[in-house]
Amino acid sequence: MKGTLDVERSKRSGGYRNPKVIAAGVLGFGFVVGLLVAVSVVEKYLKEAPLLVFLLPFLGMFSLLLLLPLVVFVTYADDFSDVNPLKPKDYFYLMKKTFGALKEGKSRIQVKDL
Repeated sequence: MKGTLDVERSKRSGGYRNPKVIAAGVLGFGFVVGLLVAVSVVEKYLKEAPLLVFLLPFLGMFSLLLLLPLVVFVTYADDFSDVNPLKPKDYFYLMKKTFGALKEGKSRIQVKDL
């Protein structure tokens, strides 16, 4: 796998035409649609069980947990050339690298931390 220092950043190498980046966008769109469906289900039953309102922050945190690795993948696609976010093993690798970089960078992701 290429490291971050092996990537030439002076020219753009395909950008959003990369099929893996497009797949990550479709996957992220699916996650957002799933979140909207979950929120609408909670909203539907909210009058009957008002304590369901406490699920909304957890749904928000869960959506960030799922979407942040995809945003990092799309942003630094050249650094993750061997990673396919549609594969669960690679997606968990993205999660590990993203949240490890957040931990190392004090809640800031920098290229050197990936």
